[in-house]
Amino acid sequence: MVRLGLWWVAGCLLLSACIPAARGPQGGEAAVPVVKLEGSGQQAGLGQRAPEIAWEKKGKKIFLSDFRGKPVVLVFTATWCPACSKMTPELVAFRKRIEDEAMLYLVFSAEDPRAVASYLEEKKATELAALADVDQSVSAAYGIAAVPTVVFIDADGILAEQKVGWQSAETLLQVLEKIGGP
Repeated sequence: MVRLGLWWVAGCLLLSACIPAARGPQGGEAAVPVVKLEGSGQQAGLGQRAPEIAWEKKGKKIFLSDFRGKPVVLVFTATWCPACSKMTPELVAFRKRIEDEAMLYLVFSAEDPRAVASYLEEKKATELAALADVDQSVSAAYGIAAVPTVVFIDADGILAEQKVGWQSAETLLQVLEKIGGP
């Protein structure tokens, strides 16, 4: 029994040594920030205040509520999802069209931040802001059951619209205009 326990510990140590940390190439800031749910884990619905989330960027904690006054679009996505992959060029085009009039964040659920960074490089989409929802708490609070799912938050921080499945840049722009965006 002791021998089996020692093999288990050795295996865990070996495995953890083989999995790279979620750090950038020089071991500094995470390749993609890890997003965390702030406050209660209550699921919010349309017409309700968006659940508060936060992440760190360059040593500063950023909150979703910091963007009040601008609409925010959260795209819940995954590196393994074919529809998400197909949607990536549409998101790049959408980002270029909205510029700084609205915020766009890709939220990768249950994914390693380094894998997300590699995916964005492979898709030539590094200009897209991405967050890693490692523990899926953010996805749960937003009621995400499938990817891709696009959540539109109005300038007052209220969940205004949700679209499930592949969306074109044009559709995203139409919804954003409907909720008071650019």
